[in-house]
Amino acid sequence: MTYPTAVLKKAAEQLKKRQEENKKITREKKETLYAAIPELAQLNLEISAKMKQTLNLEQDVRVSKQMLSDLVKKREKLLLEHGYSPDYLADYYECPVCKDEGFVDGKPCRCYQKLMLLEACKMSNLGERIEKENFHTYSPELHKEHKSMEGFIHKAKKYCEKDPSVKQNLLFTGPTGTGKTFLSSCIAKEFLDSGHFVLYYTATKLFNIIDEAKFHREDTEAVELAEMLTECDLLIVDDLGTEYAFLYPQSRLFDILDTRTVQGKRTVISTNMDLSELNQKYSPRIVSRILGNYEIFVFQGKDLRYQ
Repeated sequence: MTYPTAVLKKAAEQLKKRQEENKKITREKKETLYAAIPELAQLNLEISAKMKQTLNLEQDVRVSKQMLSDLVKKREKLLLEHGYSPDYLADYYECPVCKDEGFVDGKPCRCYQKLMLLEACKMSNLGERIEKENFHTYSPELHKEHKSMEGFIHKAKKYCEKDPSVKQNLLFTGPTGTGKTFLSSCIAKEFLDSGHFVLYYTATKLFNIIDEAKFHREDTEAVELAEMLTECDLLIVDDLGTEYAFLYPQSRLFDILDTRTVQGKRTVISTNMDLSELNQKYSPRIVSRILGNYEIFVFQGKDLRYQ
């Protein structure tokens, strides 16, 4: 998965911030040590000068290297005498693998990949929810009133594995508090953890994004965000039916869902409305497309939030 520009930009900013902070740590550590051991500062200057001589071949290489080695040993001894480790003055890196450069052999280091994942999680709008609501935190006892939940969990796991027995799009329908959003979060975390880009929006927010992109074309951030609705690996639309559905946003929603299906991108929609209510609120072609291309999970039971 190639993350969108917005995620890569944020991750690069975080990497640069890390580099600057760690350079500051190294600099302050040296300044404190030099103040306590003035001889050390002079010794380091001599080592730097000798290294330049060695690189520039200003002296016999063997002699120069031996002199450099002697100076380094003298520095190590001085540090030990004052209770510091021999490598105490080495530059500080948060990641010793890439030395905070972000790349190893031209490929993103694992530390940089983690930064990208963290930024992707932030942009997904799921926040801390996925840490609390995921397959590992699922409790059959808590969902015992929802007899279908166990089967939904099993099918959702197969969905995350892209098992062809489950359609690429899912529709969760049922009363409030029956586990629809919880199951969406479970799926989102699996996709994010596997390096996929996920976007989660309530229907109200999604329709606002569509409006912003249409009526404020000069707002590049709004336009880019609207484009990501089509491009992200997984789009989760929560509470469909709670928004004010005007003609243009409805039409644009159809285009987004249709494009995602054609491109093989996955979409999960949840709604408190049943199928007959969806038919009343949305145009026949939107409902028809959902019924034809989405696997429908009908949630039942009591509202968990009152238990």
